This record gives sequence, structure tokens and C-alpha cells, in this order.
Amino acid sequence: MDTDVLIKKGYRAAAAYIHAECSRSTRPENLNKLLDNLLNPTKEIDNWETIEWCKWLMAGGCTPDEFAANVRRYDNATTCGLVWTANFVAYRCRTCGISPCMSLCAECFQRGNHKGHDFNMFRSQAGGACDCGDTNVMKESGFCYLHGPHANSRQRHGADDENAAPPDLLCVANAMLPRLVLRLIQHLRLNSTSLNGLLGAVTSADRFIEMLHHLSSMGAAMRQVITHALTNPQIYKTLTEPVEGSMSQELFGIMCSAKQTYEEALTSLQNPEPPEEYKDIPSLQKVLVHRTFLEELVFWTAKGEFPQKIVCLLLNLLPDPDYKEAFTRAFVLHYSRISQLLVKSEDADTLSNRVVHVSVQLFSNEKLALKMAEQMGLLHVMVISLQYMMSIISVPSPLHGKDKYYHRVVDCNSSVMKDHCYWPLVSDLNNILSHRPVALKFLEDDGLLHMWFNFLSMFQGMNVNSREMNQHIEYEPTTYYAAFSAELEASASPMWALVSHLRDASTAHLTKNLLRHCRAQLTEWLHSVTSEMTQNDSMQVSFHLPLHRYFSVFLYQAVRNQGLSLAELLPPPNELKAMVQHPLRVQTAFYEIVSGMWVRNGLQIKGQAMTYIQCHFCNCTVDADLSLLQLGMMYLPRSEFINTVIDKFHVRESLSISSTVTNSYLEPDQEMLMMENCLIFLATLSSIRTALGLSDGDLVTLEMVTLLCMGDKTHSQLMELMPERCGNSSQSRDFEMVLAKVADYKAPNFESSGNMLQGMYIPKSHIWETLYDPIYILLRAVHRRDFQTSLDRFTEFAKQSGKYKGSGAPWPPFRVPGSVSDPYIDPRQILLTKVVQGMLFVIFYKAVHSSQLSEQVVALAIYLLEMAVTICDSIGVSSVTPHEVSYGRYDMDFGSWYTTDCLLANLRSEIDSVLVKPVTRGSAGGDDVSVDEMEVESYEGDADFYDYETVPAYTSGDYPMDTMGNHPFALPDGSAPLNLPTTLAIMPSPTVNTTALVRAHDPPTPGTNEREVHRQSGLQMVLAPHKPVISVQKKGVVERNSSMSGSQAPVEVVINDSMISLLLRLHSKLSSIPDSYVPYWETPEAQKLISEAINGESNNGVLMDLTSAMSCDSVHEDLPSSSRGSCSSANSINRDGLSSEYSGLEYNRRVNYQVLYNLLNGDANDIRIGDGPFFISKLLDKIGAKDESCREHIINAREKLWPRKKLEAEEETKLREEREKEERRRKARERQSKLMAEFAKKQQMFMAKAMTEEFVESSGPTSTSGDALGSDGSYSDLPGMEGMGSPASTIKPIEYDCVICSQTTPSTSDNPVGLVTLLQPSSVLGHRQKAGSSASFLPTTTEEEHDSVRDCRIMSTYNERRVDEYKQYFNDSSWLLSISGGWEGGVHVQTCGHHIHMDCLKGYLQALKSQQRQHNISVDRGEYLCPLCRQLANSFLPLSPEFGIRQSALVKDRKTASHNVPGTPEATVPEIPDSPEANVALEVVKLLREYPFPTVPCKMMDAMTKTMEEMTNATILKFRQVGNSKDPKSILLFVNSIARTNLELELTLRGGNLVHEPQPSTSANTIHSSSASKRSCIVPLLHVLGVHYKILSTDHCAPKIWERVLGVRFFPDTSLMPFDRDVPILLRDPVTTLLHLLMQLPMHVDLAYFTSIVQGIYNLVYVEILCKLSSYMRDTEREYWKAKTSLHSFPNDLNKTFFLLGTVIRYLDRSSLYLSDSDLGFMEMDASGREQNRVPDEEHLERQIESYLLPYLRIASLLRHHIYEQEIPPITSLEVEFSVLAQFLTLGSSRSGSSASSCVNEAFISPPVSPTTSFTATIQLDDQVVTNVPKSKAHDFLHWISPTPLTAIWTWCEDLCSYISRAQVTSRFLIQSQHVLWDQPRLMDLPEAYDSIFQYYHRKQCPNCNTVPKEPTICLVCGTMVCLRDVCCKHPTTGVCEAIQHSIDCGAGTVMYLSVNSSTIVVVRGRRACLWGSVYLDAFGEEDRELKRGKPLFLSKERYALLHQQWVAHRFDHTNRKWIWHRDTL
Repeated sequence: MDTDVLIKKGYRAAAAYIHAECSRSTRPENLNKLLDNLLNPTKEIDNWETIEWCKWLMAGGCTPDEFAANVRRYDNATTCGLVWTANFVAYRCRTCGISPCMSLCAECFQRGNHKGHDFNMFRSQAGGACDCGDTNVMKESGFCYLHGPHANSRQRHGADDENAAPPDLLCVANAMLPRLVLRLIQHLRLNSTSLNGLLGAVTSADRFIEMLHHLSSMGAAMRQVITHALTNPQIYKTLTEPVEGSMSQELFGIMCSAKQTYEEALTSLQNPEPPEEYKDIPSLQKVLVHRTFLEELVFWTAKGEFPQKIVCLLLNLLPDPDYKEAFTRAFVLHYSRISQLLVKSEDADTLSNRVVHVSVQLFSNEKLALKMAEQMGLLHVMVISLQYMMSIISVPSPLHGKDKYYHRVVDCNSSVMKDHCYWPLVSDLNNILSHRPVALKFLEDDGLLHMWFNFLSMFQGMNVNSREMNQHIEYEPTTYYAAFSAELEASASPMWALVSHLRDASTAHLTKNLLRHCRAQLTEWLHSVTSEMTQNDSMQVSFHLPLHRYFSVFLYQAVRNQGLSLAELLPPPNELKAMVQHPLRVQTAFYEIVSGMWVRNGLQIKGQAMTYIQCHFCNCTVDADLSLLQLGMMYLPRSEFINTVIDKFHVRESLSISSTVTNSYLEPDQEMLMMENCLIFLATLSSIRTALGLSDGDLVTLEMVTLLCMGDKTHSQLMELMPERCGNSSQSRDFEMVLAKVADYKAPNFESSGNMLQGMYIPKSHIWETLYDPIYILLRAVHRRDFQTSLDRFTEFAKQSGKYKGSGAPWPPFRVPGSVSDPYIDPRQILLTKVVQGMLFVIFYKAVHSSQLSEQVVALAIYLLEMAVTICDSIGVSSVTPHEVSYGRYDMDFGSWYTTDCLLANLRSEIDSVLVKPVTRGSAGGDDVSVDEMEVESYEGDADFYDYETVPAYTSGDYPMDTMGNHPFALPDGSAPLNLPTTLAIMPSPTVNTTALVRAHDPPTPGTNEREVHRQSGLQMVLAPHKPVISVQKKGVVERNSSMSGSQAPVEVVINDSMISLLLRLHSKLSSIPDSYVPYWETPEAQKLISEAINGESNNGVLMDLTSAMSCDSVHEDLPSSSRGSCSSANSINRDGLSSEYSGLEYNRRVNYQVLYNLLNGDANDIRIGDGPFFISKLLDKIGAKDESCREHIINAREKLWPRKKLEAEEETKLREEREKEERRRKARERQSKLMAEFAKKQQMFMAKAMTEEFVESSGPTSTSGDALGSDGSYSDLPGMEGMGSPASTIKPIEYDCVICSQTTPSTSDNPVGLVTLLQPSSVLGHRQKAGSSASFLPTTTEEEHDSVRDCRIMSTYNERRVDEYKQYFNDSSWLLSISGGWEGGVHVQTCGHHIHMDCLKGYLQALKSQQRQHNISVDRGEYLCPLCRQLANSFLPLSPEFGIRQSALVKDRKTASHNVPGTPEATVPEIPDSPEANVALEVVKLLREYPFPTVPCKMMDAMTKTMEEMTNATILKFRQVGNSKDPKSILLFVNSIARTNLELELTLRGGNLVHEPQPSTSANTIHSSSASKRSCIVPLLHVLGVHYKILSTDHCAPKIWERVLGVRFFPDTSLMPFDRDVPILLRDPVTTLLHLLMQLPMHVDLAYFTSIVQGIYNLVYVEILCKLSSYMRDTEREYWKAKTSLHSFPNDLNKTFFLLGTVIRYLDRSSLYLSDSDLGFMEMDASGREQNRVPDEEHLERQIESYLLPYLRIASLLRHHIYEQEIPPITSLEVEFSVLAQFLTLGSSRSGSSASSCVNEAFISPPVSPTTSFTATIQLDDQVVTNVPKSKAHDFLHWISPTPLTAIWTWCEDLCSYISRAQVTSRFLIQSQHVLWDQPRLMDLPEAYDSIFQYYHRKQCPNCNTVPKEPTICLVCGTMVCLRDVCCKHPTTGVCEAIQHSIDCGAGTVMYLSVNSSTIVVVRGRRACLWGSVYLDAFGEEDRELKRGKPLFLSKERYALLHQQWVAHRFDHTNRKWIWHRDTL
């Protein structure tokens, strides 16, 4: 059939025809003709009509949608395969995953069972695909029910048949798909001339590719068809080879042109040149040959740098297993060329992500990866590609000399390194090496290993740093991060992947083979850079030695886990020596950098040092280096190794015994640091066991303890900072178990400032005692401050636990390590070399005789010696003499100091002298050679304790030869050295002799001057280092004769000390006490054990040795002469530990001191908490217990240094002086107490006199005139006025402290003082919901969203409707005074309580404006920070000169007040009752009518005016303009609303009620109450508002309102009936009326006036509530109340509820207010379920009335509390709140008939006489009375001033009836909407799990722009979703973004948003915004901002409550500091 005819048939008919043809024939000619027309290359590929024809043709006569549904019925795929791109939210479950790259889509994850698993949510960076159902990637237990081999396809698609699809269903698709793929290939070929052209071709084919996507989504059946078309070689060959004559000439030309372009493109994608032996690998062929459409499509994909559309198409087909293998082959075929694209790409980062997007899906399958490695040489391709990539950026290595340039390293400055172009290849290599078969294949291939180590050698020694010596480097390089990243990713990660597979002896041969290749490459590298270190070794360093680290790590693995021995793996000593040189250089360079020697190289060199030990790198850098160095230390000559370390650290000269030797390499400030670092390095090598057999569990414990000791950590911080050992994850199976063992969890809490703390883990107490290791912390601390922090925390623990009682800081508790595992040699053996011992001797000597060494150096030296002593063997009584003869010890040649390596022998060997080579001096120095004395370190102590004689220091020239014998220090001829008295002892500096001098212990030779001998003997005496009174001068050089002075012979420094004696001296020096060391055998515990053993009570494990029988004399022979004495001397202990009573002949036993030591230190040996003397004592005890000769040497040395008799005399002197001092102190204290008592007595007398004079001056006659006054001139008979007398005539103003000028002054009219205040608009009150309504919740489903539509139950909506009704029916001048505003956008005023002068504030603001930058405040808008507390403020609230004075002085006398009112009318209505209450009400009217307000201009008025302007401008215009803005009454409404808003907000802060428990009267509570009142600004605010209210009041409407409230006409010219459009009195808001009246009155109105007003409005409110309740009643209920009223008399039952209710119903019954039951819809049962004929419940009615009255009583009570400074009584429950408040306000008649009621009234009537007096005390005193009183009812507190109350009620009702007749419906609404009870304002209720919010909202469309926001954000106040920081929803006129506009509409500028994509709260406050934190925490109490960790989050109710509290209290500005200006762009 002709093509045109087919097309004219239409889609359905043509498709049916073609389908029939395809069902019959495999070569449908009509279809091919039609496709030739539709898919002609000359047409646009994206033609819409062509795509529609293709869809209909494949449908075969049905619609495309029906066809898709039919095909999906046969989808039997077992995997999900959903493909996603970057930023897609997916899940990863480590519990279910086999491959670390597994991922799940959200739907499969939620359908699966992952409860309790270790999973996280993440945002995909490069894209991915869902692995659900793939058994090669994850376990079957993690599959969802729709996927996996056992999933039911009927559940997936509802199919009834699971067999293959029928042939005719897909016959057309089988015929069409090859042509469709061909069309796409042709399109790509024709547009492939450039990269941009190729990308443009992909873009232009978007619809076409989308059609192919749609086909692949139809399921497995259609994917099989597509796979056949893509992978069939015959189809590819047939369709791509153009045959002339088989097509039109035009088409043939196009095909030929496309083929030519394709062939040119093939040559443009080059391949790296492979080695000769690998040229046969298909992927490494020079010319690519494609055999299928899939291979060519992959080629164009690579050529176009992986366009996203085609990549997703290729990945969507992966669920088909045949396609997956074919696609993997095609990808591997182009893999080496892809590596070249990565190098050349302009956007390498994007290309890298897209490559990994594909490769991770292919190489995660173990079987497929192994097949590619075997058949396609994948491993070789990867390694060759990596090697080639690095070779093109290699440069000569600068580590060797200029003549050897054949070793090359990568250039870290190249883009390949900086842009991580190698990352996709390395990532793929790590992925396939995670498969064990592939890794073993890698290790078995020698060629691969050779190439791999060749590749690693290009990283060996990269990024060399040369030390700058002259000036600071100008431009700091940024290459170090690239270098470290490359070593971690390209070297360490594959290393750990390989190590993970070498677990046992079965793979030992593979490890051995790898080490052989590594060693060969390392040897080659060492030869290339010269095996011996060059001269520039100390001036350059590279931190990158991957070959060394491979050798170290695999050697450790082979020995520890695979049973290989070190002997067969270690290289020869000379090779090992060369091998360890470079790691040693890295270590020394690290410590040089830490010491500041590389400071001129900039910060980047310090960054390298920190990265070297950083947690992510340390296991493959510093740990591997130290492991190799430990091996070198074990198996190289130890002395040589130590000497090398000393030289590398450049501290040899610093360890000279002579102070004249200076360090030629180090600066003076660097010497001590490098010496300390050298000791740290030796301690680290000797003590760490990470590579010497430490178990994995112990290692995890050590690492975790190290992190915790440096600071408390969150769970995620611990997970992140734990060093990685396997490259894949930082977790360990032991992590949680170890964490529970070593740390306690500290739940998240809040600081006092309101800052939020996350859940933290803190180390357990025992950790500090047993596991805290400072050496390991130094190894892991990136900053030295972290180490210091750990020491501070340890000190805090030691002191708090009482384990350390010293005043200073304890020494670091260095841990003595345990022994190493069998194959290794204990690294502590190096400490037994005589080189180390000589070095330690010098350190101890310097520590004793100078102050140059830091305490840290001394502590490290003690630690090193302790480790050495621990492992040395006891040698018993040695033949080595205590005093060795000098045999030529040379300074700084520590190997020459001792003749043996025996530590115990060397400890007690005295060094007599050391030869020091003279320092060559310049010409000015002369020929003399001298060695300076060491500085004398004096003891810190009280001079009164010791009475030493002042002995002048001597030098070689002080005493001539002939007078030497007469000097006290001179020795008589032939005498032995004297034990000089300690009172004459000084600290000697070393005596310096030349080598020709005669030694003191040698006999004098003939001709030698005897005096010279005596002189030398005297100079060599070692005296005890007691405290000198004067400093010792330096001594010169003692010469034998003058002829030697000019020679350069070595100088001999006389020492005469052993290490033990130096330790004793050091102990004494640190303790500041002579002979401070107490050996363990002299302790009371030891004496007790010895006594028990001698007496036979216990032998304690052979404590007494029975094998040697000795007499008393023989025992004494072993003791020093000083300890010999009488055997019978009682209670004296010899220094050998035996009491004298046990020294006789009868005790022929000897103590075994080793056993004694073990008994005493069995448990305490591990205690490491103490100061320097503590650790020295432990060391000396250990030495004494180790060797008996050493113990005896300790005894002898102590006796020599500190003779015992002198010490005892000194102790007695010391005790006597202490007693005398204590006596003097006692007498001084007694004299001081006597003087203080006399002073206090005089002070009391002065105060009493002053108070008497003040009382006389202030007392005077008071006025007693007035009808209503009592005898004392006061209304003592009124409620609330008992005891109130006249105020004092003299009032002293209150003074305030200005926080700027610090002056204390009162506030005056000319110099106002005010409060620092913050004004801000508030809509908190408007969000209150109607009481009893359900709380608003945040919907997380579509159903919940429909249910949560907010209605008019919130207060702002309610109020808006009432205002609309008032506007319609009443005059503006009337209704504006009847309601309150401010529910939305009201002005909230708060203060920090600090005062400031107005003039000072102006100067302060001017100074702020002059500053260049203010980050967080806008000074131009009047903002500033309080100068004292730094809280934000923006206004100044002036304090009236009359404000703040005590109540007794402030309350004005009413008689005086009435006399002061000018022009008071005398004529009143005669019907006014003659009662005190009526007189007070009359005076209120007079004050309201005639009160004059002074408007004299002054600074105070200016300040008030400015404050009022600021309050007006604080809120938004639409909120402050209610009604007609031109009407002055609208301004009065705004003023009134400010007061109402602040009172309501204070009530809200109190919890919505005034219930509070009584507080005990303590000073702390008093201070708290005082500070709270200090922060309150209600009274000054009312004063400012009242002043402006009076100014703005143009007519006197208040008196009329007051008369209408009372129902009494006081003057003839007034009327109680309102105008027609006035608001009825029963529809006026009572609180608004109260505030209007108070603001018209004087500031400090008398309490009686206030009580009268409150009482009158209370009566009115009561009637209003009755009207409201009656409007809800049924006919029967109203009739009941009317009938009950008619049965009772008027006077007796006037104040009864039933009587008043019936009266109101009777008065309103004539109006149309009440509706009949039929109109109301009442059935047999009403809404509450009561029967219609049931008698109304009067008790229920009473409770309703009380609940409606309470809001008014609370506000009135707050006003009385603030204005009159009266404390609100304690209220224990809501049940008694009404009664207590009513009594507090003194409501009701004070002359009640009930005596109990009278008692109660009297208890509340007495007003306080000072602000500190409150009703609390009265209630507590009368508690018994109040408790026994029956509960009062609301009607008990009614009290009518009008003589005819019913007339007043009738007047009110008549006024209301008049309005009802005009507007029945509206009037009914206004009556029923009055006195509505509101709940507290609250935020939206949030779901428990955050995942429900995220899943619903992160893809939800914005209701305004109908797009998915980039940052969906939810308002927590109302639940509205907005687009944060998007311009899509900008306001069209103002240009304000949606989030800011919503904050204005919803919260008057303040709102809290929940950012869905980050889980954080964004607070918008005015023009600022800040990140508040998160209210969702994970299981460990941590936030997950930006959802980076993806752990499940749960609602923290405590945090949400804090957010709510800060919102209600308006505290955001004070608790959050990190604000930014949002500039309307959020």
C-alpha cells in the first residue's frame, strides 16, 4: 500500500493495518516504507507528528496508553532499576547491603522492612539507580515486597498471567525499534563535528529520547525488545552499511556522509599507549571497532561527555540481565578513552560524576566485574589508564641531586591533581577490588603489581617543601590538599581494599609476593634519590611516601594475621636503614613545623602537618611511618638509631653539660620545644602498640578514649573522627559496644542563656585513671591545644574526685605500656642503651641545677626512665663501684658516659666529670677558656621555716692557695670529705677542671702541691641543695698552671652525681623540702608488714628471707654508717626500713624488699595521678625494689646529701616556728574581732540617731476634714482602705544608675532617666484558638491536609468579624472606644531593666553612627545594644519624676485631690446615696470631668512624645489603623491597645492564669522577685500612654461612660441613655473600658478609686455574661429562671445568680434576641446530651459565669499588682483562682452578713505599707481562716453603688434591646462572641518522625506558583508552605519574597519556618533572619542540618517547647546572636 494512503487512514487504522502485516511477515514492506518517510534524516528528529505516528504504530490499533498497560502486564522483572540523577533523595542500608555502593529509592525503602537497621538517607551527588531486587548487591531480606526473585508480579501489576507476552503484542515494536535506534545514531553522527554540536544534537532530540524512555518504562517485555535491537550485531551491520541502489540517492549520500563523520570521530578519541604485552586487550586497541548499536551509542555517549538523557536511557535498561552484560562490555571497551576525556574536559567535575553514575551500577556486581577482569582485562585497563594519566603530568623529583633526574613525580599543581580527574578511575578500582575474587586476581598477577607500584612511585616524594630561611614566602602554594587527597584515594583506599582480603595463611603467598614487588620498587626509588641523605635533608620534606607505607601495612598484616615471620620479610640491615631514613625525616619535619621552625613557609605547611595526623589520613600516613620506624628501632643498631634521632632533631648541642655550648641550628626559643618533641617522639616509638599486636577491640577503645578525652563528642563526631582503617567506612562492629563501655551519654539540654546543646558522650570516670594516654593524644591531636584541653580535663577530674590534692596541676599520666606480641621485640629495649641513659642524665642534671628545662621535658624524661626500669632485669649486688673512675667521657657523646648498657648499674654509677670541648671565641674573647656555672634554682618556701646561714659564694680567685685550709670548706690534709652541716650548705655548680688536673680521689704524686689536692677535693664535694639566702656567683675555671690557659684542650666539668642522686635532688627541688623522698620501706604500711612478718603473724609471701642467718653486726655491715646505731634504740626507723628494735641479734632475718614492694603496690601500681614528686617517688621505689644495690645506693645518697641528725634538728626548729606563728595569728584574729564589734556598735548608734531625726522631721499634723474621712484623715471604712493613712509630706525621689555615665540621679523634667526598651510588633495573641477546639497539626498526607483547614477559631479572625459588625452599626467615635486592637501587629514593650539618661543615650547613638560597620544592628533606625547587658534595644521609656516611689508616699489623699480639682461643680443629683462608695464614685466622676493636665514643654515631654512616635512606627500601618484614620478616637484605640497587648502578653507568659505556688521567704527568692519587677515596664508604659491619652482626648466621654457603668446619674446635665448609634454598654469590652477610665485619671490615682472602678465594671461584666448565657438557652430554661425569680423578693436576693438571670431574661424577653427551640433546632436532646425537661443546673451555671469573669479579674489583678506594688496572693489551683483574685481586688460588700466572709475580706483589705509587703504574708497568717471559709460564688462579689440596681440593669438592657431591634442577627453574634475563652497561643503540632514531613513536602508543589520549590519551607505558626529564597512568588508590587511577606501577614514580621530540606528552623524577625537550630534530633540527640548524615530524626519536645517559649516571650532578639539582614529576599 502506498505510504500516503496509509497516512490518510489515520493513526488507529494505519496502525491496525501495519500490525496485521507484522503478524504475518517478518519483513513488513509497508512498515519499512512508512518508516522511511517518517524517519527520514532530512526531517527534524523531534517532529511531534513523527513521534505520535511511532507511538500509534507500535500500539497496533489500540491507544498508546492501552498498549503500555497491556505490555506492563507481562513485566516479570525482579529488580526495580529506577534511575535518578544528582540531588535525588535515596536511602542506603548498611545492614542489608553487600556492596557499599548499594542504594534504594524512597518507595522501595519504605515498602521494605528496615526497622532497627543501620541506614541513612542521602542526596545523590552523581546519580544512581535502585538496587532493590538485585541479589548481587544486597540481601534478600532488604527487598521490598514488589521486587526480588520471590516477589509476586500479580501484586505489581494486577496481572492474571505471568507467562511471556504473546508474539503479536510486540511484533510491530520488534520491527520498529532497530529503525528508531538507527535514526538516533544517524542524528548523532550528522551533528558530531564538535562537542557543542553533539550536545546540541542531544538537546534537539529530547522528545525522541523521551519516547525511548517511555518504552523502557513499560517493563521487562519491552526492554527485551530494545535490548535485541541494541545488541544484535547483524542488525547493526545491515542498517549502518549503506548499499547504493537500495535507497534513494539523497539518502545514500546522507548515509555515506554520516559514516565518514563517524570514522573521523573514532580517530579523535585516542587511547593511551599500552605496554607491548597488553596490546591484545580489546579496550587498548588503537582503532575502535563497533559491532552493535549499543557500542556505538556508548561511544557517542563518551564523546559527548555523558549527556544525562542518554545516560539515563542506557541505565533504565539495566534490569535486563543480557543488556547489562552487553552494556558493561561496551563501557569497558571505551574505558581507557574515557580516562583521556577526563584529562581534557573543561568541566571535569561534572564528567566525573556522570562516569561514576554509570560505572557504579556495572562494577558493583561481583560476577560481572570478575568476568570483565578475565575477558576484557579490566584491571589492566584501569591501572594502565591511571599510570598514563599521571605520566603526562610528571616532573623530575627534587629530592635527589641535580645529576640524577630519572625519577619523576606527579605535578600537584596540575589540573589533573587539583580537579581530581583521576577520581572516577580510582573509585571504580576500589569498587571492583572490594570483590574478593577480583582482588585475588589482582594480587596474583605480577605484571599488574609491577605496573601498580610503578604508578605509586609517581606519588613517592611528591609535593616537596623547601624550608624558607630568609623571608616569608610571598605566595603560599595550595597543592598540599591535592597531594594528600591523591595519596588517600589513589594509594591508601586500594591498599585497604586489598588488605581486607588478606585475612589468613591461605593468602600469605600473595602478601609475600606483593611485599617483594613493593620492596623492589622502593629499592629502585631509594637508589634514584641516593640512599644516604643529602645535605639538604633538613631543609626539605615530602609527606608522601606511599611505597614505604605499603611495605609497612602489608608487613604488619602478614605477621599479625597470616603467620609469616619478620625474618623472611625484612630487608637486610643496610637496606632497612636506608628505608627508615625518609619516614624519620617526615617525623622530624612534623615536629619542626609544630615548633615553628617552618613559619616562613606560611600556614599551608602547618596545614600539611595537621593533615598528616588527621583522622582520615593517620592510619595510612603517620601510623604506617611509626610502624616502620619501630621495626628499624628493633632491628638496627640501637645506639646508632638513637644518635641519628638526636641529630635529626638537632638537640645534641642543647643537651650539652656546659651552658657555653650553643645550638648552631636552632633558635633559642626553639631549643626547648625540639628537645621536648624529641622526647615525645622517643616516648611514642617506645609506648604505642597499634602495630605491635594490639587487638582491634583495644584499638577501637584507645581511639575512642583519645577522642573523648580531648572533648565531649556527639555520636556523629565520634563516627566521623574515628580513624579509618578500611577506606570504605569509619564504623566498626565494636563501635557501639566500646562506646557503652567507655562513655556516658549526656542528653541534650539548654544553657542558662538559652543556647541548645546536643546529646554528648562524656568519658566515664575510670577512663581518666586507667585509659587516658597523653602520648597517644599527642599522636592524634591535630592542634596542641587539644592536648592541653585533655590535660585540663584530667586535672579537673583529679581534683574533683579527690585523687589529687595539690595546688598546682598534676603531671600527665603517661601510661607504662604492656609487652608486645611474640614476633616483635619490645621497642622499649632502645631505652636500655647507654646513649639514652647518658641523655637522661644530662636532662636530670639540668633540671636540678637550672631552670631552663620545662616541666614537660622533665616529666617525659622520668617517663622514659620508668619504662626502661620496667623492662630491665635485676642484676643483684653488682661489682661496679658506686663511683666510676673517669675514663674519658665527652660532652654530647652520650655513648662514652657509661661502660655498659646495664641500666641498674648505671643508675647508681656516679659520673665524676665530663670533658667539654672549648668554644672557639672571637678576637675579643681572649685566650681564656671558661665554662659558666649553671643557674642556681632556689626553693619556693617560707624563709621562716629554715634558718640557714648566709654563706658567700666562692670562685677560683676568692681564696688563695695558702688560705684554703682555713676556709670552712677546706679539708685538712689527708682527711676524707666532710659531711658539712646543712645550715651551711649551698647548691654547688659543677666545678670545671682541665684534663691535667689531679683528681680528688687519686693519691698526690710527688711534687704535687698538697694544697692543690685539698682544693680540688673541696671543689668536688657535693652538698645538699638546700635553699640559699643569696644567689651563688659563677665560678671561674680552676687551672693547674697558667701555662695551660692559652691552650684549646678539652675542659673537664666536675659532676660527682649519679642518676639516683639527681632524682633525689630533683624530688627535693620540686617538693621544696630537703630529703622529701620517703622510700616505700619507710612508710607506716611497710613497717606494719615488716613487724607482722618478724613477729610471725604473717610472712606475706616470703617477706622475710629465712635462708641467710646474720648477726646484728653482719646486718649492720650492709647498712651505711649513718644508719648504724644501737640495737635497743626504740621507735627509730633506719633508712634501710628496719626499726631499731628489730635490729638485734635475736632477729636473724633479712627483709625481701621486692616482695615488700609488690605487697605495697599491688593495686596502686597503676595509679598515675600525681605531681612531679609523686612520679619520681614511684620511679625511685621501682628502682629500689628492682635491685638491692640500687636501694642501698638510695640510702647512701640520702645520707650523704641530707645527714639525719641535722634533719631532725631542722624538723624541731620548723615545728617550733610553726607553733609560734599560729599563736601570733590567733592573737591577731582576736584583736580584729574586738575592733569589728566596736565598729558595728557605733554604726548602729549612728543609724538609730539618724532614723529618729528623720521621723521627727517628717511627722506633722494631717488633715481631718471631709465628710467621708475618718479621724485620721483617710477612708478607713472603705474596702481595701483600712490602715491607709495620709502620705508623708516629704517624699524623696527615687534615684537611678545610668549604665553609661555610671551616675546615680533621679529622673527630672530637665534630665530624664528612662529604661532601655525594645519595641516590636506581635501577633502572638491573634493566634490563640478557641478553648476546647482541637490543636492545629501539620498535615503529612493529603487526607490530613483536607482535615486541617484552619477555620475562624483563632482570635484574630474572630476579632476581624466583630470589628466589621461594629463598623456597620455604630458611630466611629463610639465603637473605637468599645473594643481593643493589637491582637495582630500589637506593640510589645520589653526592657532589660537597665536605666539610662536621655542625653547619654543620644551621645551613645551618635558614637554608634560614627562607627564604620555595625553587623547586627541598624543605628539609623534607632537600634542599639544595652551598654551593660548587650541586649538589643530600639527605644527609651522615660520614667516620671513621680514614678517608683513607695506606695505610702505615692497614693494621693482623696480629700486633697478633690480640693485640687479647680471648678468642681457643687450641684449634684440628690438621689445619690450618702455612702463612702458613692462618694468615691462621685470623686472619680469629678476627676474624669475636670482633671487638668499640664502640657508645659520640657525634656520629659519630648522624651514621651518620641517614645510614642517610636511605638507608633514599631508596627505596620495596616495593624495600627483600625477604622477611620482621621478620627482621633482611632488613635485612642491604638494607645489603649498597646496597654492591653502588654497586659495580655504578660498573662500569657504566666501560663494564661495567675496560679502560682507560694515561695519560701529566702534571699534568693527576694532577689529573683526584685529582678523580675526591675524588668517590668508596665507602669512607666501606662504613664506614657496615659499622658498621650489625655492629650489626644478631645471630648470628655469618660465621665459619661463611668455613669453608664454604674447606672447612676451624678450631675443634672448628664443622661444615662445613649445616642442611637452608640455602642450599648453591654457590648463594650470590659477591659477596654477599664483601661480607658484609668488613662483619663491621674497617674497615681488613689487605690479606692481603682477599687471602685473595678467593682463597677465587674457588675457590668456579670450582667453581660448573663445576657450571653441566656442567648443559648431554650425556652423551657428561660421560663424556669423567670419563674424562680418571681418567687423571691428583691432586697434579699438581689445579688443571687438566679434572681439576676431571671431579671435579665425578663428585660430582654421583649426583644428578638431569644429564638424559639424550633428556630434553634433543638430536638429531644440538646448539644450537651441533657434532657429537655431536666431542671437547669445552677452549679454548672455558676462555674460558667466564673470562667467568663476570670479574664477580666486577671487583667485587673495585674494592674493592681503593678500600679500599687502589691503582690498577688499565692494561688495553688485553678479551682480557687477566682475567689482569691476577687478577694485580692476587694470586690463585693465589706459588710457581708457572713462572719466568715467578713474575716476573709478583712484578711485581704489591709493594704501594704511598702512594696515588699504583700498579701502573701497575710494569707499565710490567716491560712486557717481562709481554709475553713466556704467557697465564694461569683455573685458574692457583686456590690452596687446605685440605690436601685434593677433600674441600672434595666437601663443597660433597654439600651441593648434598642440595638437588637435594628440588627437581630448581628446583635446575637456580638452578644455570643463576647467573653470567649481562648487557649494559650501555640505552634503547630508536629509529627514524631521527620521523615513523614520530608517525604510529603520535599516534592510538594507550592500552592501559589504550582512548582516544586528548591527550598520548601513551612510556617510553624499556621502551617503555610512558602518558597524560601525563590523569586517565583515575589510580591508583584513590593518585590518582597514570599517568606518575608508571609511573616508580615502571619506574625507581624516574626515567624518561624521549618526548612524541609535541611530540618532547621529559620526565624524571621523584622528585617533580620537567623538559623535557630533544629527541633528534630536523631536517636543520639544530635541535629542533622542539611540532612547530610541522613539518620532518622525524631521530634525533640524540649526544643520545640523552647522555640514556643521564645516566640511567646518575644526573646528571639536576646537568645540568638547570629542574625543576618534578609533584605526582603527570603
